[in-house]
This record gives sequence, C-alpha cells and structure tokens, in this order.
Amino acid sequence: MLRVVGRSLGLRYTSFRMLSSEKPKPPKKTKEEIMKEKTPKGKLEDDKPYEDPYLPRHPGGVNPITGEVNLPPAALSKLRQLSLISLAANSTSNRQIPYAEAMQYLRLNSVRELEDVVIDAIYNKFIKARLDSKGQFIEIDDWASRDTPINTIPTIIATLSDFARRVEDVRNNAVEDANRRDAQVVADRKRVQQAEAELAAARKALDESVMATMNSHEPTTSTRSKPSRSARQRPSQATPASK
Repeated sequence: MLRVVGRSLGLRYTSFRMLSSEKPKPPKKTKEEIMKEKTPKGKLEDDKPYEDPYLPRHPGGVNPITGEVNLPPAALSKLRQLSLISLAANSTSNRQIPYAEAMQYLRLNSVRELEDVVIDAIYNKFIKARLDSKGQFIEIDDWASRDTPINTIPTIIATLSDFARRVEDVRNNAVEDANRRDAQVVADRKRVQQAEAELAAARKALDESVMATMNSHEPTTSTRSKPSRSARQRPSQATPASK
C-alpha cells in the first residue's frame, strides 16, 4: 500500500516538473512594431535616427550631407528606381552601367538587391534594359523622363521663346505670301474675264461684218420681157423672100 502511494506521488512530482520546464510563448507584436522593424531608418547600412540640423529641410527623404534616409520600403524602392533613371541619363559608358557603379550610386550592398531594383524599374516602364550577370553590367536601351531641374528652367524658357519667335516669323511670311498669291489669282481672273469679253465682242463684230458683206453681193431681181413665140423661130423656119 505504501509503495503504491509513493509511486503515485512520484508521478505527480514528475508531471509537475515537466509542466514547469516549458517556455512561455512570446507575446505577439503589434502592427506598429512590425512596421517599425521593416522601415529603414538612419543610413541604409545602419539603424541610426536623424540627429542633424538638415532634418527639418529634408523630412522623410535623403539628406544631401550625411546621406541618411528615412522612407518606407515602397517609397525607398521608388526612389532607387528614379535614381536609376538619372544614372542612365547621365552615364557616359555607352549605356552599359557596371554593377559596381550602380550599387554605389543606389547605396546597395548586394547584386541581388540591384537586380531586384532593375527588374522593378523595367516592369514599371521606367527603363528598357537587360541584365548581363556574366558581364556584370546593365545594358540600358531607353529610359523615362525625370522632373526638370530648377536651374535648367531659364534655358528651357529661352529656347521655347526663340522657337515661338521663329514660328511667328514663318507664319507672317506664309500669310504675306498667301495674300500676294490671292491678289495675283484675283488679277488673273479679271484679265481672263476681260479677254473673254473682248473675244466675244470681236466675234460679234466679225459676224455682223460677214453678214453685211454677204447682203451687199446678192443679185437684184429685175423684170425682163420675154420674146414672143414667133420671134423665137429658128432661122431655118423663116419664110423665104419673094423673088
């Protein structure tokens, strides 16, 4: 009887120890904590907060002095794709950008990240390009337009103003030439009408002259006395003279 009770007590003690050795489940993270972990802060390679006087002037973007970034993943990917357009437009390597140059320009640490950015830019129709993994370069055929820099706006305005002035000059010359040709056409029509009128008058005068001439040469009808039947006898039928 004592053995049975001891065994039952030993089992209870063992089960209690097994229950006490289990690790508690970690609490679930909130949505804000998950987004905070996924959102890059500070530099791309570090996780440091902004602590410089340029932050109020460049909120949520790239600091031009320190190169720090504070953007959501989607916005950061879009910024890198647009930066890839700028790199393609300013490249002097015959539209073949080496992987190392693109990674340094886009602040990427691996080839896989660079290829993902290029593929996303191609699918978003920002660029037309091909990836050469063997040659380690990006061959870009075409790219979309970026926003116009502020310092180039005066030059664009001057170029468009000069173009508008040339267009206005061409328009004025075309209008003057058209007016001159219209006046020439009107004058030619008047001369044609005058010539047709003169020709019609000459034909009428000629017809009248021809009719007058024909009337003057027609023979006049006069009454002549016909000889008598006896007077028209033949000489052989004349009566011989008396002997």
